[in-house]
Amino acid sequence: FQAEDGIRDCLLSRGLGDVYKRQPIDDLRARAVFNVDEDVRIPCGTLRSGFKLWRKHPETLVGFYARLHAPAKTPADGCSWRYIANEFELWWRGRYSIVLTKAAFMDRKYLTLYKEHLPEGVREYIDKGGGNCEDIAMQFLIAAITRQAPVYAPASLWYYTKAKIGGMNTAGISSGANHHVKRGDCITDFQTMFGFERVPLIERQL
Repeated sequence: FQAEDGIRDCLLSRGLGDVYKRQPIDDLRARAVFNVDEDVRIPCGTLRSGFKLWRKHPETLVGFYARLHAPAKTPADGCSWRYIANEFELWWRGRYSIVLTKAAFMDRKYLTLYKEHLPEGVREYIDKGGGNCEDIAMQFLIAAITRQAPVYAPASLWYYTKAKIGGMNTAGISSGANHHVKRGDCITDFQTMFGFERVPLIERQL
């Protein structure tokens, strides 16, 4: 199903905060669920490799787009977090702590847990302009349960180059002004909303 748009149904809520809640969980027979946005195309061979990797790490997210959280750059920003999506900075740091659910495998049980056990107010926060952060909320949930980092499944350089070029003239949510700043705010706010002294996101080497 499509992580960003969801499967359309009769529920009144169409906010991003409910995106995982709208899925017909009872109809799922397989343990593995592949989340994918409607504008993402993963090559078949890469998809098979990603699924094999998920079978080795079935308790966590396994995805094709890695991101990182990091402390704010200046003391004036206080105890806040940055969201790092820049490929060069990710490469330079050599670590990641988030994989995007725009193309990722996970256990179907997390759909139920997201639906029934998210802290109060998280979905409403996302729906009211919380930076398109439903995937970060899912990452928080899974990391808090498993105490494990997500797993990055790299595709070929050719695929990423082609995808980058193909999306140059596409105005998606992530291309909006201050999008990455807002996602950093989501990490900071979710730390409070989930009730954690420390952010549960766990880093892993690229």
